Amino acid sequence: LIIDGDITNCGYPKAYDNFLTQLNSVYGDIKNENVPILILIMGNHDYADYVKVSDAEAVANVRETMSLERQFGWKLLLNEHAVLRRGSDSIVIAGIENDGVKKGIRRSDVKQSLAGVDDGAFIIMLAHDPSIWREKVLPESTAQLTFSGHTHGGQVRLFGFSPASMMYSELEGKHEAEGYGRSIFVTRGIGGLIPFRFGCPGEIVVITLHK
Repeated sequence: LIIDGDITNCGYPKAYDNFLTQLNSVYGDIKNENVPILILIMGNHDYADYVKVSDAEAVANVRETMSLERQFGWKLLLNEHAVLRRGSDSIVIAGIENDGVKKGIRRSDVKQSLAGVDDGAFIIMLAHDPSIWREKVLPESTAQLTFSGHTHGGQVRLFGFSPASMMYSELEGKHEAEGYGRSIFVTRGIGGLIPFRFGCPGEIVVITLHK
């Protein structure tokens, strides 16, 4: 189970609902043991960048958010990676910190997130803001597949058009990178800046990988 950021709003750690503490998924390894795996990254709203609080309180809020996520048993990736193994097969899941169109707040480090990863590994990159895919992920990594969120699919659509499509070339769904043979999937997610959607329902995406 992957969460691509923005699980809290505006850096308030207490925003977690009780049901979130019960989220987990089961990954069965080659020995048929069930290992809970929930991997996530930080989105722009998981930081305190939009909250009018002191710098000290902002730092404390973010630290508490990260601490709570780890207490829940989740794997938080901060410019780092995890490896899922089954027998001799493996998948690398790398996660970069939030980065994107708001140029003043840049935390991602693609190369650091893949430090020690062997050439030829199958890599899934988690990047909250899809605009960073073409800018950093494609040129700085060999990640075959990237998962993003952030856009909410535009959240509001009239006759199939969302104004957000003028800002994001990859607004939702699957996109291919010409000349790279690599893909990104941008989910609309289930939340939003405000609790309202029109013509753009939320979604939980199930993706099946085929060898």
